[in-house]
Amino acid sequence: MILDSCFFIGLMASDEAAIVKLDELVTDGHALSVSTVSVTELERGLDAEGRERFDALLRDVDIVPYDRTIARRGADLLQSLDDRGEPIRALDAMVAATALEHDGRVVTRNVSEFKRVDGIRAVPY
Repeated sequence: MILDSCFFIGLMASDEAAIVKLDELVTDGHALSVSTVSVTELERGLDAEGRERFDALLRDVDIVPYDRTIARRGADLLQSLDDRGEPIRALDAMVAATALEHDGRVVTRNVSEFKRVDGIRAVPY
């Protein structure tokens, strides 16, 4: 299960819904992952204290590299959604492509973005 950037933003802001969802996911034994794309997006602008807090959140999360296979899938997603007249943000397409290479689930508040991607199950919180 891929954790979207907004989920980590919620955790770092002590958002109750994000904290409850994390507890639920851990209790249910889900394997939790994050794309290197999201790590890059999240680290942008963090000071040293913010990076320490973020690193603590990442300790029990697998970091999935954005490799060539996922990059091609992301490009295909961008093109197919553009062709359908339903463009998606590039970073969201990259996260969706990462999820599709794994189990197809993304924990996110941006359900409307991800539900347009065939094969993705957006898990809201």
